[in-house]
Amino acid sequence: MARRVEEGRLQGIPLDPACLSESSQSALILRKPDYHGALRRQTPVLQALELLMDGHCRFVRGLLSFQEEAEWTLKHASTQITSSAFQDLERSPVKKLLSVAKS
Repeated sequence: MARRVEEGRLQGIPLDPACLSESSQSALILRKPDYHGALRRQTPVLQALELLMDGHCRFVRGLLSFQEEAEWTLKHASTQITSSAFQDLERSPVKKLLSVAKS
């Protein structure tokens, strides 16, 4: 009986209390909250939440992309600075002194 009542409720068929026998099961079914209706009433809120979460996801993806680009740019700039700054040190007396000190 409970299964039939639940199937009818899911299909939107109104529940006629006269058809149910006076049992604890029928009392429980009659007091059961309308979860489907509650969810249906929350649809606008859930849709707004979905839009908000989608916006946050796009924002985070943009931040991650910016972070990757910034890291690449810093690495590239560092490599260029290093190669140009220390290029003349090949013949430097300081470099020769340091290489002697390491040995």
